[in-house]
Amino acid sequence: MAAAGVDLGGLAAGADTEGGDPLGRRGPPPAALLFLGLPLLDCVGIGPSVTVAATASAQISPPGGVLTITPHQAADRLARLPVEALHGIGPRQAAVLRDYGIHSVGLLAAVPPSTVQRLLGGRAGRLATDHARGIDPRPVVPRALPASAAVRCSFERHTLDGAAARAALLTLAVRLGARQRPPRPGPPAPSR
Repeated sequence: MAAAGVDLGGLAAGADTEGGDPLGRRGPPPAALLFLGLPLLDCVGIGPSVTVAATASAQISPPGGVLTITPHQAADRLARLPVEALHGIGPRQAAVLRDYGIHSVGLLAAVPPSTVQRLLGGRAGRLATDHARGIDPRPVVPRALPASAAVRCSFERHTLDGAAARAALLTLAVRLGARQRPPRPGPPAPSR
């Protein structure tokens, strides 16, 4: 089993994949989300690290889809991108790199780490060089999803009203999504 990073439009998650490239294509968002008429999950990037997955996610054009980058493809796919397309490189860092002639991720990967550290600073330069080479120090942690989850809604009487059915379906989707997310820490309690 190989670990893979998954970026769901900015929300990084981990997944285990067993051999091959199960989603190595671009495609439309899931039909259920199209039915809702909402872009709840429009871009999915899958790659060997969180950085590669997030970079892949950002490369998907509207209306969205899935892009998988295998470990064997990562270096070539990243090398062709402009330096500002690499996840973790901000506009100011990209401007500094471009000022020194580093316009693509491939050039950034080829520059010695010590040079990039002098340009961007110690930690930022080290991370930029690692990310350009497809190396991400953050571990991909697979999350076990529940076998099933359900939410329920009842109407007082049978209805053919499409707006009411869509509103109920949207409410159910939001409630189900909220149950799947880890709880957010609330604001601190006021001290007395």
